[in-house]
Amino acid sequence: MIDLKNIINKVNTNIIVLKEFIASSTSINVILKFYLSKYTQKKNVKVYSGEIAKFRHQISKLNISTDWFTPNIPYWITTFDALGLSRQGSIKCLEIGSWEGLSTVFFLAIFLMLQ
Repeated sequence: MIDLKNIINKVNTNIIVLKEFIASSTSINVILKFYLSKYTQKKNVKVYSGEIAKFRHQISKLNISTDWFTPNIPYWITTFDALGLSRQGSIKCLEIGSWEGLSTVFFLAIFLMLQ
């Protein structure tokens, strides 16, 4: 049986995220690649399980109340790879509003030349 309430909730969540992307003047290319990466999420959880485990080990000594970030690592890596961002290249990054800084720690760990 189809869970219509669950489907409506997912659609509403995606609309909210899309509105936030548009409001922030994010490039349509980035938005499309983000959504396309969501559809490959299930496969990528297996592919990036090593990255997730490595990051969890890196943050194990941090005083974090809630890890909202780690489950999203496959989304981020897939999007970075789709955009052709080199982990070795020089990248400028501005992050605003990171909850307890886990995403910032991740960016610093994955991009060796991050500014």
